[in-house]
Amino acid sequence: MIGFIAYYPASFFFGRKGSSTILTYLSPVIGACFFWISCKVWEFFAERYAGTGS
Repeated sequence: MIGFIAYYPASFFFGRKGSSTILTYLSPVIGACFFWISCKVWEFFAERYAGTGS
């Protein structure tokens, strides 16, 4: 996920050709959304975990 968040802003700041400016600004937002979704999935399954019982 860190690679996804960092690639487009880094390519923009280093002046790579072909870096899209919209993805440069949206990639941190998209990364935060994926982080929120993964936290909710973790909480969902952590509540239902029962362990081995021993």
